[in-house]
Amino acid sequence: MSNATTARPLPYDPSAEQVQDDESETIEALIDTMRKISETTSKDYGRAVRSVHAKSHGLLRGELRVLDDLPPALAQGLFARPAVYPVVMRLSTNPGDIVDDSVSAPRGLTIKVIGVEGERLPGTENHVTQDFVTANAPAFAAPDAKAFLKNLKLLAVTTDTPQVWKKAFSAVMRGAETVVESFGGESPTLKTLGGQRETHILGETFYTQAPLRYGDHIAKLAVAPVSPELTNLTGAPLNVNGKPNGLREAVVDFFSESRGEWEVRVLLCTDLEMMPVEDASAIWPEDQSPYAAVARINVQPQSAWSETRVTNIDDGLSFSPWHGLAAHPAAGLDYARAQTRGREFDAVSAGIQPARNRRTAQHQRLAGLGECRRRRANCHHDPQMTMRARIVETGLIDCFDEDLKAAKGARVDAEISAVVYDGRRLVFASDKPIPGAARSAVFSLDYTDGALRPETFEYHTAPLIKAATKYEDFALTPDGKYVIAATGFDRIEPDSAELDLYNMLLIWPAGRSQVVRIVAPTTRAGVTSSVSLRKDISRILGGAPYFKIEGLTTLPGDEEPDRLLFGIREFGESHENFEYTMKVISSPYRIENDELAFIGDFTLVYDYDPAPRHEIAQTVGLSSIEYDAYLNRMLLLTSFEEPTRDGKALLGGYLWTISIEDFEANRSPTPFVADDGTPLRFVNKPEGVAVLDETHLFVVFDNDRALGLEDETSPAVRHPHQAPYAILELE
Repeated sequence: MSNATTARPLPYDPSAEQVQDDESETIEALIDTMRKISETTSKDYGRAVRSVHAKSHGLLRGELRVLDDLPPALAQGLFARPAVYPVVMRLSTNPGDIVDDSVSAPRGLTIKVIGVEGERLPGTENHVTQDFVTANAPAFAAPDAKAFLKNLKLLAVTTDTPQVWKKAFSAVMRGAETVVESFGGESPTLKTLGGQRETHILGETFYTQAPLRYGDHIAKLAVAPVSPELTNLTGAPLNVNGKPNGLREAVVDFFSESRGEWEVRVLLCTDLEMMPVEDASAIWPEDQSPYAAVARINVQPQSAWSETRVTNIDDGLSFSPWHGLAAHPAAGLDYARAQTRGREFDAVSAGIQPARNRRTAQHQRLAGLGECRRRRANCHHDPQMTMRARIVETGLIDCFDEDLKAAKGARVDAEISAVVYDGRRLVFASDKPIPGAARSAVFSLDYTDGALRPETFEYHTAPLIKAATKYEDFALTPDGKYVIAATGFDRIEPDSAELDLYNMLLIWPAGRSQVVRIVAPTTRAGVTSSVSLRKDISRILGGAPYFKIEGLTTLPGDEEPDRLLFGIREFGESHENFEYTMKVISSPYRIENDELAFIGDFTLVYDYDPAPRHEIAQTVGLSSIEYDAYLNRMLLLTSFEEPTRDGKALLGGYLWTISIEDFEANRSPTPFVADDGTPLRFVNKPEGVAVLDETHLFVVFDNDRALGLEDETSPAVRHPHQAPYAILELE
């Protein structure tokens, strides 16, 4: 395939696109139809699935390499300069319900290119991806949005049809399509209705079908197999009768041993009459402007399907023609399809997913934005990048009744030490008990639409949760299904179980804290705790008799087991003779029947000296750790307490970030900086951090019974029952 063009491409001109008078009404009707499809399938499956292209057949990771020395007309947007980007690929078929593969249908391939920098399309300014949505036909079955709406309504009507009828009808349509093709033709309508030939999906060439802007020009894109292993499958029959997931099995079998390579090709518009923008059903003549190669996609042997990948990609990612650079906006029909992004059901195009919830979206992890950051060297990005943060909201959370008293009338203070966000609710913990049978040191409330919902406040009062003493941090599992909670493990009596409840590691399903379990349960003198874990952790710390856990998070393992990470703030001889530290200990684990079991050794994976450095004057210790799945980076929250001349304590802290690559290489973290370029310093003592979305973090503070607050929180004085918080916006 040549990477040269033979005709002069037309410059992009907005007049090439014609907005229909009733286009907005048509788009609303598309959304309504998709909503009906999703409502039907949600009832059928008990969960949300994409309104179209619901079933995936392969979930792949690879690399896209932009070719060298492209001519100016082809060197546009994403392809403007040679580069290598991680990609995520999803193979699918177009029905909105999950049917057996013998109900044959057009195939789709969606590609998410990760780590793309440049001017963004509106609404995606904080993203770093470029999506391409393709199908295995050079043109769409419908010329415009209105015709597409008619086709979509037909799909909606057949969504709940019994599979036995769909299989029979599909067989009839395949026979009709075979007749058409025997005369040298092809019918997109017959294929859409179930007449797709039963061939291997990996041999297909995929097309954007509708045009898109290509920098200074207009183009259609194609993704064609070029490695012999793939081209040998082009047109190859694949019998899926009796195999409900035959296509998936074929993809998994192929990539278990073989690699695949595709070529990304561009067909530039050279004549608007022969290559109309507003008629997506028109096949652009290649004799006028042949497809030209601009990039190669390489996928190495891998597991093309796993529960981890389903969570990461099927459940965790959405694909849209509108996710990308300003150089590649959707045009014509694809514009109408893309307008559904961000709506309740953003699922018009192949592979666009109805947003399930923010919990799943947060955990895009290595499948999404994280894959880019893992390989930043290929993304023209410095892993030691400076990240800017500013406090955009502060406030106080009422943790219990203002007049609450402990035994003998002692004051009760809200001393929040942990926070985690499960996509709907923020879960908090105090490192001091909150007395009362109906109360607990663990509580939660909704955080939706960018706001706390105090009216949803709820204590978590399961006996095990109430028994654990001195919570220090929470973690959410990479799939968003479980909350893990750790106490400090900083108190123990060798010959007594009196302090064993300070050594607790708990797990419960998100939203169902009553189903709580103890991790590594050990019973001494009738007290069950996780005290046995002390030996593993102490051994890694050189046998230190004293240590304090203040950080907890999980790291996704992709094809390896996920890992649980413990952040160590203090270690030494005793609570009076210790050193501050920033150590992180890791162990792989698995979860079965709501119970967590460690399945490997505990190892020290990170050890950073927290002594003062030139831009930070204080010695700090870890107070929380968090894995940011959006950025595939670790967040390290630190705090300090220094005496002052008047006998009071100077409190504060810093937030640091480090790429996973640098974290695993034990390199130095980088502090977030304020607008003036200096490290962002909290003037209250930060104790916990949670990721809200791609650009916002939630930080809680514990000033150790001190009621005075600095300028991070208003009012300047809190009451004992209140806990201060701040929301950070990242750049």
